[in-house]
Amino acid sequence: PIPAGDDPLVLTLTGVDTVADIWVNGHHVGRHANQYRPFQVTLPPIDANKAKVLIRFAPPLDGLAEPPATRAMVNAVSDFLNAAAPQNLDAEPGSGILALDLAATRRRKGMFSWGWDFAPRIPSIGLTGPVELTRRSPIEVSHHVDT
Repeated sequence: PIPAGDDPLVLTLTGVDTVADIWVNGHHVGRHANQYRPFQVTLPPIDANKAKVLIRFAPPLDGLAEPPATRAMVNAVSDFLNAAAPQNLDAEPGSGILALDLAATRRRKGMFSWGWDFAPRIPSIGLTGPVELTRRSPIEVSHHVDT
């Protein structure tokens, strides 16, 4: 149920994994790109009983490039480990954590989403928590200084 009253409506998506554009009644109200924080927006005046929310998810790494400094560091560590390790290892070339797409370091998303040595690399996306429509009274900020 939508709370009664005249205060502004607030749309809260408590769990969004990870990159999403959000529309309400055909109007884009925001973009979200952080698995660890909720999305919240104060809506313009609308009929809450007829509100249609559309959420379009995008691939988590869409539009990101790997950071050059991080790539340089990973290459240096990889070179060091290759020089120190015996050459008859059974590991597949390009496997393990050093094979991770480094653009993932620019997205606030659980590392488990990118796969491990034994798991496929299939990033999760979608809603992971409730969608809430509430009312919030306007906030008044004031201060008083005693000298």
